[in-house]
Amino acid sequence: MVQLLVVDDEPHFRNTLLKALKGQGYRAIGIPNADLLTSTLVIQRSDVVLLDLTFDSGMNGLEACERLRQWSSVPVLVISVSSDEATKVQALSVGADDYLVKPFGILELSARIQAIQRRLMPRYSAQNPLVQVRDLTVNLHTQSVTLCGEAIDLTRKEYKLLEMLAVAQGELVTYQMLMDRIWPRETYEKDKGSAIRSLVKRLRQKLNEDLSHPNYILTQSGMGFRLNMNPRP
Repeated sequence: MVQLLVVDDEPHFRNTLLKALKGQGYRAIGIPNADLLTSTLVIQRSDVVLLDLTFDSGMNGLEACERLRQWSSVPVLVISVSSDEATKVQALSVGADDYLVKPFGILELSARIQAIQRRLMPRYSAQNPLVQVRDLTVNLHTQSVTLCGEAIDLTRKEYKLLEMLAVAQGELVTYQMLMDRIWPRETYEKDKGSAIRSLVKRLRQKLNEDLSHPNYILTQSGMGFRLNMNPRP
């Protein structure tokens, strides 16, 4: 089933659209601002993003789309009240795959989603999803990891941690994001924090990290972790 992500800060419109999309047979979730786009995609896979352009706070849709294209080729369909040609051109130029002016009918929206998938899916599914940072390579399709060309044997949770860091491409992956993804139904939150630190330590050891001066997995105190995209030799 196709998974959609709706990014729109108007609650009534967002909830109405989510209900209509589910009525068309889609799975769909919504978030209220573009600042949450990266973290949401890291946690939950989406096949198409429906993205508004204007928000009351944080980055706008154009900025979000441009930033998204630095690490992901997930299809983006802009949904906006603006019918201005220059805005449409700008949205397409920063990486949007289509543009639909509000208000619109659910049947037209569904047809555009299907058209995007037909047009882009061969490219999207055939791309080589390798995240490579110096001697470390994460293959998101095969869920395999190599270091200096040698395969690294990771547990499911160790791989999931590294996958989240790799997909985020250097952006912060918070404690809460890790808790929600790796331990969604286990233990109390205070225990999860300790579990995450232990998991990070084990993963660092398997990556031959100097635990006092890690090179690949960096800690942002009190917040979470990042993958160092420019590790020292």
